[in-house]
Amino acid sequence: MNVRPFGRTSARMITPEGREALTDLPVPAVRECFKEAGLVLFRGFPGGAEPFKVFSNLFIRRYLRDLGGSKSIDAKGDYVQNVLPAGNAQDLHCESARGPNPPDLLWFHCIRPARTGGETTFADGIEIWNQLSLPTRNLFASKRVNFVELLPGSQWRVGLRLFFFAELDHLNLAGTTFRFLQDGTLRMEFVTSAVRRTRWTNAESFTNSLTGPYPGVTRFEDGTEVPLTVMGEIHSVHARVIDQVAWEAGDLLMVDNSRFMHGRRAFTDTQREHLTLMGMANFD
Repeated sequence: MNVRPFGRTSARMITPEGREALTDLPVPAVRECFKEAGLVLFRGFPGGAEPFKVFSNLFIRRYLRDLGGSKSIDAKGDYVQNVLPAGNAQDLHCESARGPNPPDLLWFHCIRPARTGGETTFADGIEIWNQLSLPTRNLFASKRVNFVELLPGSQWRVGLRLFFFAELDHLNLAGTTFRFLQDGTLRMEFVTSAVRRTRWTNAESFTNSLTGPYPGVTRFEDGTEVPLTVMGEIHSVHARVIDQVAWEAGDLLMVDNSRFMHGRRAFTDTQREHLTLMGMANFD
């Protein structure tokens, strides 16, 4: 395999030597490259849902589903989901970081790129954290954030079937409080730090879902709002460090979800087709 730098950060691109397939790549070497890089783009390999799943099986011990509204449920089977072609831009965020079970690994596979736009954006959370001002770093080091989601009954009864208990008031599972309101709305509340230790480098990383495709205002655990000046600083740092993948058919992106944030540029081509997988790594 050929390995070279990709973008402006530690990210890497792996391309084939000759007629190499993804499953021909040396797994230990790919793992070590990924652990150091945090984000790897595989380009020039034969693509499709089946080789995508076979290759990901080499790195994941347990798959997870995204139960939100941005992805279909198991469109291709075996936890392979379609990213719905909504077309709207998305700010940088960490996958499933507004709950207690974010995946270690996040994968995107491009079957058909948008004619224009639709690039996946990314940024290294270590770099974001290092570029934030000292007062902002001290603020997030000392105060945890409180993520609150409100889901109407029509959504959570489909996506969260486990919690369909007619007479239940609330549940507390793995640090998340699920409260069932009288109008049928499900209120989910999760308290966590916005600063994480990366899975493989153990560095401090500002990898969270303060920004992204989420409505509402984020507050700290004590009920105070994250100041607008602080949110403005976060957006300014994002703008300085952001990079992107200009997709080609067959591309496969492997992301360390504990380290790298990701987002998306806007697009209008409804024929854009991307598959995604996520789960917990089978290696240290």
